[in-house]
Amino acid sequence: MYNPVRVNELVNTIREKTEFRLHDDVVKKLFDAYCNYGILDSVSQILSEVPQRVLEPIIHTLGSHVTKEKPVFTYSVLQSVGQDKKTSVQVGAIVDLLWTLSLMYDDMFDQDLKRSGLPAAWVEFGSDFAYQSAQAGFEAVKKMVSRYFCDDASQVIDKLVVMGIGSLKAHRDLKPGASKSELLDNYRLRALFHTALPFVLIDQVPDDKNVSFLAIENVNLAGQIMNDLKDVSPKYIWLREGFSDIRSGVMSIPLAILIERLNTEDKTRTLGLFGNGEMSEIDKRFVIDSFVTSGTLADSINMTKEIYNASLDQFHSVLKPEFRIFIDEWILSKKQQLDNLV
Repeated sequence: MYNPVRVNELVNTIREKTEFRLHDDVVKKLFDAYCNYGILDSVSQILSEVPQRVLEPIIHTLGSHVTKEKPVFTYSVLQSVGQDKKTSVQVGAIVDLLWTLSLMYDDMFDQDLKRSGLPAAWVEFGSDFAYQSAQAGFEAVKKMVSRYFCDDASQVIDKLVVMGIGSLKAHRDLKPGASKSELLDNYRLRALFHTALPFVLIDQVPDDKNVSFLAIENVNLAGQIMNDLKDVSPKYIWLREGFSDIRSGVMSIPLAILIERLNTEDKTRTLGLFGNGEMSEIDKRFVIDSFVTSGTLADSINMTKEIYNASLDQFHSVLKPEFRIFIDEWILSKKQQLDNLV
């Protein structure tokens, strides 16, 4: 069972690595809720069973990715549909840790050097050690699930995570010419391990008849497209290492829309940059101008807002009033960020 002293140490460590990075008021409120609901305590209980020698990369990733909308929204939905507090907290913690571990795998897979301004775990600790850490975290999550839910639930996690990892490879295999709908299907599959899992654990069917599932799926889908947009936004790319999708040869929703709209000459030039690793300043300016003048940036932003609005309506039809403030403020902030991308 859990060691209370070690759990308390982990709670304090995660707080210390997180709180000084909470600059945005909406993000801070979500982190406060994450702590007040007891989700951080549950996360720390799970991590207390990860061997100390391989724990640091997970803690590092938790401290770099500080937004806690996924566990808080999961907790809010489960509380609103009648689940008890203990179950809601535990499922929120599982979602948070699986998402954190997925970021570690994702950064290694895509060779992304940074995560929210900090070195990615594989850069900070080396790929082999980061992978061992993620695997140990994954086993600790499955142990917790088997203890409090059922053995079958652990097998479901295995299945969903395999599907998620497979979707990463499938995404990289998609070539220019892949349609927007193909990419949207891939994004849904990638997120399935944490959008479907809460409902599997409480014996609900995660499908398009389950409004709670659709609400969580859509808010995650919109967030993925927003990340695509940040990679090519004229206002945002200079704050991060931009054009990573084009440079690494990974298709995105905005890029799929753009390629359909370009004339033959500009399409040839754009495809010539796809997967080359490096881009000149002239090429970067050409790509930015193409996204803006073709209307791709504006249309992608509007599509993302529509998905956020659909998610907001779905959440409102499910959530108790006391939980709506979190989703209202989160989606409003995201829509404001989208407006600032142009």
